[in-house]
Amino acid sequence: MKNTWASHFLVAVACFLPSVLVCHCQETAWAQVTNGGKKAAPPSIPGLPELPPGVELPPEVQSQLKKALQELKTLEDTAKTKQTPQVKLAPAAVPLAPNTKPKNPTSAPVPPSATRVATPSASAATTFKRVAKEKSLAKVGELDFTKRDNKKPHFWVSPDGRRLAYLIDKGIAVDDKQYQYQNSIRQADQFVKNFRFSPDSQRTSWIVHLGQTQGEGQGETLVINGVPEKIGWNFIANHDGGIFSRDSKHVAYTARRYAKGDVEYVLVVDGKEVEVFLKSPAWALTFTADSRRVIWAEDTGDHYEMRESSIDGSQPRIERKFGPAQLSMNFFYGPAGEVGYVASQSQGNKFIVYDGKELKPGFKSIKTLQLSRDGKNIAFVMEPENFREVVVVDGKSSPAYGGLEADYVKDSLALSPVGGRVAYGIENRRIEYPVIDGKQGKGYARVAEFTFSPDGKRVAHWAVQNGKLLVVADGRESAPYDELGLPVFSPDSKSLAHGAGVGQRKFVVINGQPQKSYAFVGEPEFSPDGKRLVYLADHSAEGPTILVDSGKEGKQYDVIQEQLYFSPTGQRLAMVTSARDHEMVVVDGVEGNRYDHIITLGGGKVVFDDEVHWHYLAVKDGEVMLVEETLAE
Repeated sequence: MKNTWASHFLVAVACFLPSVLVCHCQETAWAQVTNGGKKAAPPSIPGLPELPPGVELPPEVQSQLKKALQELKTLEDTAKTKQTPQVKLAPAAVPLAPNTKPKNPTSAPVPPSATRVATPSASAATTFKRVAKEKSLAKVGELDFTKRDNKKPHFWVSPDGRRLAYLIDKGIAVDDKQYQYQNSIRQADQFVKNFRFSPDSQRTSWIVHLGQTQGEGQGETLVINGVPEKIGWNFIANHDGGIFSRDSKHVAYTARRYAKGDVEYVLVVDGKEVEVFLKSPAWALTFTADSRRVIWAEDTGDHYEMRESSIDGSQPRIERKFGPAQLSMNFFYGPAGEVGYVASQSQGNKFIVYDGKELKPGFKSIKTLQLSRDGKNIAFVMEPENFREVVVVDGKSSPAYGGLEADYVKDSLALSPVGGRVAYGIENRRIEYPVIDGKQGKGYARVAEFTFSPDGKRVAHWAVQNGKLLVVADGRESAPYDELGLPVFSPDSKSLAHGAGVGQRKFVVINGQPQKSYAFVGEPEFSPDGKRLVYLADHSAEGPTILVDSGKEGKQYDVIQEQLYFSPTGQRLAMVTSARDHEMVVVDGVEGNRYDHIITLGGGKVVFDDEVHWHYLAVKDGEVMLVEETLAE
């Protein structure tokens, strides 16, 4: 981990401008662990000096020395444990009503009867073996997977983590198949545009401009699974290219072509022209949740109108007399694929459409919109008139903020995952107040980062008081800190953890109790079952990095990538580690095969199929391999 604390945590002092608290966090929060920061190679046997050049020990001697050193280290660790008791994780705090006053305003006591965060047994990380099966996907030569420009990507990993696509000279390769277009026209430094995998990872689409296929200016063509469609276009909507349906069976796009001395626009579904119209579309489109209809927009002259067309034209088109406030990219989706978007009427009034229903009241503009995890609640901040803002939850409006009244704190809106609770901040005469379910709380110099527990019953937020940072959870203030990380609740909502710092000490706080101090710490993360709390830490500014798993420190590595991967129940945890000449996936302390690189960008990740099977993409000697592993007890 490289300067993790500096990039992951917000530093606050009395002289900070009010805007710094939110903006700095949003731009840099917890996102700077890189694949770089390599160090000099360690000795071939850690704990012994490096051998002279050209000198190697026989394998059996190396094995005996490693075993002896490990036994010595175990004895030393045992002695240290007896001298210095390990810090135990604090029990979870019982939720308190917002108006409950703690006995000590700077420290939240923890009741002894609450549930503790479970610590895995020491044998859990050393009682299994890994069996790896490697399948070659492609020989890629010197292709760089360590960086990726999201605006101009050069490789993609499928949603299931098993396939790879990457650009080649005048074309693209998907796994081991290459598609080159010698007569293609280079556009915006790309010969191939808008590549995408289908949701089920089985299909692919992209756009090429084959200038000699359909005549001058009539050559943009959609390619499905490597096969170009037989029709070419002057222009295919470049925001998305071909859009796959939720079930991956259909693909749609809008395009423009020359016709009768003018241009016309076409909605194409599965290679067939479903709609033809003369006015420009909004370009962005999507499928309904059942994958049977396409939602798109048409310019009628003075405004846009939404249309819903069946994929095969067998059902009547649905006309909606309003259109998107933005001409593209404004769809949002519920957990079951429900579609929502911002709509506008010709008079300029706007409102929200979600799952086929119009949500009122209307507004002049919208600034923030959030959908609950279960898709049942919608909250947004809208502007009914200039310099006035209203928070709306499921159609119910707050008082208007702005003007001579208190102002809404920008970007502070938070909606609970379930239950329809809402929290945000308001500012009045340089004092900011939390507003939770419509009730105004205690004032601070700043409030920000409202976070609800998974069950929606608890809420925590940042606050600044006397130049120090606090976490306020259920109305109770934490101890003051110089630095502070984002609060995170456990899946059962009983525990709350966050990073913090005082002076040079950086540590994780669990239910108000600070844990061991380090030079840097990363963001804490609970396992899906809530029994484990893990985070990365550095003993010094130069590393190395360790994983702290429920209070237990793991092996030191030059670099541990920030993204950690839990199995579905949380029984297993995988991480990607880096050294000078290799990378590998480590699962609960058990190291895997060494590779030149583990692909973790462009959708690359470690994927657990279940508790005993996982897979990932790795690169070795210029070859990309699908690595499938099985746990063998």
